[in-house]
Amino acid sequence: MAAGNDNRVVWRVGLPCARERAFAALATREGREAFWAETAPEHDGAIHFAFPNGVKARSAVLQNEPPSLYEIDYFGMPTRFTLEGAAPDKTVLTVDARNIPDADFQDVHAGWVSVLMAMKCWLATGYDLRNHDVQQSWDQRFVEN
Repeated sequence: MAAGNDNRVVWRVGLPCARERAFAALATREGREAFWAETAPEHDGAIHFAFPNGVKARSAVLQNEPPSLYEIDYFGMPTRFTLEGAAPDKTVLTVDARNIPDADFQDVHAGWVSVLMAMKCWLATGYDLRNHDVQQSWDQRFVEN
């Protein structure tokens, strides 16, 4: 589900694991680096993301309430992850990104699908869908960056 008229993107995805494992994928360096960013250490209350195309971002951690809520300021956009246990080994993750600049809406809308599908694959199989290639990054319209 996505809506552009309020500068917000909301997506939901079913994950094949317990909430605690899904939460750890978002809230730990090891988790984030397995499907999302090349490096993503957290210190001084922020995640320091680095991506294959050389882009770096400092994302303040706004809320950290294991295993149900994690929120960061991602590229200046408050982004909330809500995790609901659907069953002992199933979680529904909702990502809600707000305050998206009009010029960035299309990339943010598509970008979250790319991140969430990579996360789901890694949690289900342990496989990293990304190519880790600076020549085949989001800038060149590759979705598996």
